Amino acid sequence: MATAYFAAMEAVKNQIAIALIAGYVMHVRGFVVFWRHRASFKRIASPLIITAVAFVPIVIRAVVIHINFIIIAAGTYAVMIVGTIGRFLTIPYEMRIIQFTGLYEPYILFLAILRQGSYAQALSILWVWTIERACATIYAADYEKNKRIHLSIIFNVASISCSYVVSYALVTRIFNGLIVIVVAFISNSSCALAFRVLGRYNTKHLARLTHQFKRYPDEYSLSLRIQLKENVSTMKKIEFGVYSYTVVLAVNLLLIFIPFITLTDTNQFEALQWCTCISNLVVALSILCTSPILETSIAIHTNKIPPFLRALLGREYFTQNNPSQKKEMDEYFYQLDSQWSTGLSIISSGRFN
Repeated sequence: MATAYFAAMEAVKNQIAIALIAGYVMHVRGFVVFWRHRASFKRIASPLIITAVAFVPIVIRAVVIHINFIIIAAGTYAVMIVGTIGRFLTIPYEMRIIQFTGLYEPYILFLAILRQGSYAQALSILWVWTIERACATIYAADYEKNKRIHLSIIFNVASISCSYVVSYALVTRIFNGLIVIVVAFISNSSCALAFRVLGRYNTKHLARLTHQFKRYPDEYSLSLRIQLKENVSTMKKIEFGVYSYTVVLAVNLLLIFIPFITLTDTNQFEALQWCTCISNLVVALSILCTSPILETSIAIHTNKIPPFLRALLGREYFTQNNPSQKKEMDEYFYQLDSQWSTGLSIISSGRFN
């Protein structure tokens, strides 16, 4: 079986190498396009982005998602990029372009730890997200005013350090892969459930605060209301992604660790090596296919519509307002105006009486 894999892959290894390199280049190009237009992303940018490894702060504008959440997401992205580089550098070994005697050669071991570290980081990201949202709920009274950036830095340092420790333990087989699967699935499912509970709690707290304003306007806190609305808005933005991520992560973990648990023969591991190379090809080709979609969506968001889209869909398609967003915004300002008008009238009548 291994011989058949080797013969089949040997015939097309040059084409595979070109496709992998092209996919990786397109991935880098997509990130460059995003970075070039970062100032225009006022709804998804942040005041601070932690860049890979160096943790250099770069100040840009933001209005929606809290800075701590963005710092955590940026730290995770940095680990993923490092893992992608590790994956890319192991491709020559997987394709037999460079010969090593085994998986425990120093270079291969180091690259395997980097690559596996991205998977380990994926295991912990839901934990960190949930803890950050819990902090946003606990410190809702002044979480927007007092950013508490040190919390996100602590979370990042702890999660990244643990990711590479777990990665080393998995690569050297100190940890049992099956136990890791079970622990990761249970913990991430629990985090998804906790995330939902936090979302409902913030929604109910916001509703109680609105009701409280009508009865006790002097005790109303506008900053608390703004923070609660930010909590609810952020959770709604990423709630579906959290649930989907939990399911995809469970399936992905099974695909990663089950072969290392069940396979014992050397020839079987050789076949697995070629299967891994094929999966790298699939990843690269998927990036190659999605990169134009990413670039087009960025162009639309920055109001730099590609000419072929203008010709295909017409200028009116991109200039019309989104009625649902406009309605939601009007309702919010109408509610805020009515609340303040009611509160001021109550206070005024109390003074005159």
